[in-house]
Amino acid sequence: MESLKKIYEGNRREFGNIARLKNFSAEKFQEFEALGLPNRFKNDDWKYTNINRAFPEDLSYLGLSDTPDTANAPELDSRYYDIHIANGVITNLNFKLDGVSVGHGLSESWDSIEQSLSRYKIKNGVEALSQAIAGNIVTLKVDPATIVDKPIRLFFYHGHQLEKSLVNSLVLIEVGRNAEVSILEDHIGPVESKDTLNHSFFISIDDNASLNHVKIQNTGSQTSFIDHSKITLNRHSRYKAYNLARGSHFARYELSMLLQGEGSEATFNAAYTTVEGQHLDHHTIVDHAVPNCVSQQLYKGITSDGGRSVFNGKVFIRKNAVGTDASQMNKNLLLGDQAEVDTKPQMEIDADDVKCGHGATVGGIDPDQIFYLLSRGVPKDRAIMMLARGFLRDATLDSLDPLLKERINEELEHGLAAYVQ
Repeated sequence: MESLKKIYEGNRREFGNIARLKNFSAEKFQEFEALGLPNRFKNDDWKYTNINRAFPEDLSYLGLSDTPDTANAPELDSRYYDIHIANGVITNLNFKLDGVSVGHGLSESWDSIEQSLSRYKIKNGVEALSQAIAGNIVTLKVDPATIVDKPIRLFFYHGHQLEKSLVNSLVLIEVGRNAEVSILEDHIGPVESKDTLNHSFFISIDDNASLNHVKIQNTGSQTSFIDHSKITLNRHSRYKAYNLARGSHFARYELSMLLQGEGSEATFNAAYTTVEGQHLDHHTIVDHAVPNCVSQQLYKGITSDGGRSVFNGKVFIRKNAVGTDASQMNKNLLLGDQAEVDTKPQMEIDADDVKCGHGATVGGIDPDQIFYLLSRGVPKDRAIMMLARGFLRDATLDSLDPLLKERINEELEHGLAAYVQ
């Protein structure tokens, strides 16, 4: 806690004379101090995950004004509308696109940012901390009726001369009425990095708007990665998401979704691989607050010896949410006797006339399938990779932009080559 207080104080000094930002930061840090880091013995949502692994006492302060180490930064890719974010700071502020505006917290109207953030309730101390030290808040707004013709890529990378730092990012995304956009989050980092990456995303999708959202995490094997995503859907809006996680020694994903507009639809799938020494936790909350909405979840993971993966999903069907169609499934493939999986899909249904289902599976590769491939001359390692590939690819959304599917398949192949031996 002492190291986090020093990080907060150092960050706050860089706000200069921006009183509103200083006050906001102080308020959120007070919330953090009151809530503290989640305790897995007292908080059931963190029962299987020790957050202290991500916040060691020797974390250093990384200043907002520190120049990012961009020696290994990716090149801008013309296939996307690229926005690069290094150590939480946008590096290509000359981004221009009709109907889309991009800004950062030290230049944007703070009234607008604070109003947007006030719509979202803080659930735990990690969320409060992410807001307390987020000076360079990134904003991405898609104007009403704007159809973006190719994906926008938010490319996150981190690099600096410190051994172990807290890198914080906070992103506000607003998709206007009748707009359509695809967004790719690409997270990379140095292999040797011991940083803790604390990301928060607040996404609002207006009436009849559509957002396709792909998140790919391939940070260093010693990095800690924390992701909070809060999504609000309005009338007849559509949200399709895919999350691929394969990097970092510790990762926690928290997704909270509110379907507050009748006729809204949400589909979110995930694929993940976990190997020895890795801990990967997905926690989802879906709230059906109004009638006639659809939500579908499919999370599929491969866990190898010495790895641990967690899925904890909750779906709430409120009393007046008749006509709801909700499904939730977590499927796990174990590659070894020492692989560990904890899975807990849940539904709380307070309405009649709904269509709901949830479940989970945990098991190894079918020996008969291995035997069949061996009998056809396929080496055992390759046979395992082929079956693992088919298992994970089933989670990819067919309706995604072809470029996004290509990026997903590319990363899946790298993951399988590295983890499935």
